[in-house]
Amino acid sequence: MSFPAALNFNIQHFVNRKEELDKLMELANSVHDRNNVPPHHRVLHIVGKSGVGKSSLLLKYYFELVANPNYYFPLIVDLQSFASLQSKEYSLAIMRSIDEKISQELHTTPLHLSEKTLTLQDYGSWLRTSIEIIQRSKVVAFLFDEVNMLSSEQVDFLEDYLLSPLLYMPNIITIL
Repeated sequence: MSFPAALNFNIQHFVNRKEELDKLMELANSVHDRNNVPPHHRVLHIVGKSGVGKSSLLLKYYFELVANPNYYFPLIVDLQSFASLQSKEYSLAIMRSIDEKISQELHTTPLHLSEKTLTLQDYGSWLRTSIEIIQRSKVVAFLFDEVNMLSSEQVDFLEDYLLSPLLYMPNIITIL
């Protein structure tokens, strides 16, 4: 299931994942309530064979979080749409995608629309600053779908430029 096509997803077709969804919501609520959830408990991997409902679970979780915009800021990224890009193109495309979503939340102009030529370091710095602002009042949930479509180099980028810098911010959840 790919996004944004999956945004037309009929939630009525979501079956047999209530327990998993409840656990994800319990995590979000614990982080929101500032229950000192350790960083390694806020990074989750959803694994399973193709077709078992990983993307459906992620999407249902996204909708649950979106339903509470005063408490949660979920960012969903379909990595399959970036998998065919080369390393630098891939990295910048991911950052631009996140840039657009964060800019909407902060009511600012996306960084990539500036006249400046941007580096990954520019995006990384902007991302950390922006997330610090949002996570003061909301839980930020990074939801990455189709991680299995990425090369090891692309996964390394996710870890180095996105996940590692955000890991110790208290109101961040990452699901891959």
